[in-house]
Amino acid sequence: MADIRNSGLAARPFLGGYTQDFQTVRLTEVIDFELVHVAIAKDEIERLTEKVRAESGLDWPAPGSFSTGERDDDSDLRIVWLAADQGMIIIPKSGESLLGTGRTGLADAIGDAGYLTGQTDNWVALRLVGTGSVPALERLCPLDLHETAMPPGTAARTIMEHLAVIILRESPEQFLLLSPSSSAGSFLHAVETSILNTGGNT
Repeated sequence: MADIRNSGLAARPFLGGYTQDFQTVRLTEVIDFELVHVAIAKDEIERLTEKVRAESGLDWPAPGSFSTGERDDDSDLRIVWLAADQGMIIIPKSGESLLGTGRTGLADAIGDAGYLTGQTDNWVALRLVGTGSVPALERLCPLDLHETAMPPGTAARTIMEHLAVIILRESPEQFLLLSPSSSAGSFLHAVETSILNTGGNT
């Protein structure tokens, strides 16, 4: 078997670290994060919630939302509600992975109250920022994106151009989109095209 440990191979972003400024939107591939799926153990929601709050200061999110805060290093940490007893932790990459041997912090705090599965390589992330973000997404997304229906802090599953997407509204004009990495190029093309078709020319 070939030994690739010293082959010089290195991980690359799915979209090459894409970033583009359009007239009304900045579109950026988000690459500096780790995604971990959390399945809460049976009858352990209260214990897990207490453990997560004690370690991170965050509450487990309510359905249709995400919680956010700051860790000791001032990096954003997100916990996204996905389904009953399921969530996704979005944590900035650092020297230590949330998973694996010697894991520390939040993973250790969760312990046997939940089951953690690495998801980083399964998703591509795009962030839209600007006044044109809502018009661009309205062409792609069947959800009601009016701020009264989807205020900041909302998380939802949806479909955009036949592709599965998790959408997080971070602020009135800023969205984080997660979609399967296997269709990263198609997803980027769909978002770019919608921006251009809503007056977001470069």
